[in-house]
Amino acid sequence: MEEQPIYYPEDAAKIVQENISAELQHKLSFDDILFILEVEFEFLEQSGVTTNPDSIVPLPIEIEDDAMEYYIINQCASQNIYLTFEEVKEILKAEEVYLRLLGLIDEEGMAPFYN
Repeated sequence: MEEQPIYYPEDAAKIVQENISAELQHKLSFDDILFILEVEFEFLEQSGVTTNPDSIVPLPIEIEDDAMEYYIINQCASQNIYLTFEEVKEILKAEEVYLRLLGLIDEEGMAPFYN
């Protein structure tokens, strides 16, 4: 059986930093990006998406009313990292580059590893 790829937050943050706009690169430090990705994972854990490793979840994950983005915005604001909804979307889109490199999602946003 093929071994599941491992997601490393530090590697993801590096890829995100390389794939966001110059404006966001100047606004956010590496540690800010890492925090944002950790908050995303925290949200996914709390919503039950990552708590069952055997579940098959189509990506991109459909979460009601952009809840994840607003959760990230609120958690970041509590750490003096102020983001717009569009900036969060840009960061999450840049993270998809890393997910594709690992083979965790394909061009349609699905998880081919589990299909």
